[in-house]
Amino acid sequence: MEIEIKDLIDDDSPFIGKKLWISDFRREDIDKKPNRHIRPQLALLRHNDELPARKSIYYSNTHFVGLNKKGEAAKSKIMSIFDNTGYRWRTGTPVKIFDSEQECRASYVAQAKEIIVELDERILSAAKHWQAEKNEVNSEIEQNK
Repeated sequence: MEIEIKDLIDDDSPFIGKKLWISDFRREDIDKKPNRHIRPQLALLRHNDELPARKSIYYSNTHFVGLNKKGEAAKSKIMSIFDNTGYRWRTGTPVKIFDSEQECRASYVAQAKEIIVELDERILSAAKHWQAEKNEVNSEIEQNK
C-alpha cells in the first residue's frame, strides 16, 4: 500500500525507524535528464535530528537513509522525501513510498512506462518531420530534372 506523505513528515511519525520501500522516476521535461531517479529500494525513515552536521532537509522533519549490503543505514545515502522542484512555501514532489516491494516496483515500472510513451511520441513526431523534409527535397529533384 502506498503510504501518505503526511503520515511521514511529522516529528511524531509512527514510521520513524521503520524500513520502507521508496522509488521515484520522473522526467517532467523529456529533453532533460530525469528530475529524480530513485530505483526501488528499501530505506530507513529517520528524524532530521539524526542528520550529520551541515546537512539540511527542507519541507519535512524526516528523511530517508539508504541501506548498505548488510541492511544497515548508510551515512552517505541520505535522501529527502521531497525533490528540489519546490520553492519557499511550495514543497517539491515527494518520493513514492510503499510498505511492500511489489507495489513499489509496480509503481516504478508504471512511471517508466509513462516516460516511454512520451519518448515514442517524440520518435514518431521526429520521423514525420524528417519524412516531410525528405519529400520536399525529392519534390525539388523531380521539378528540376
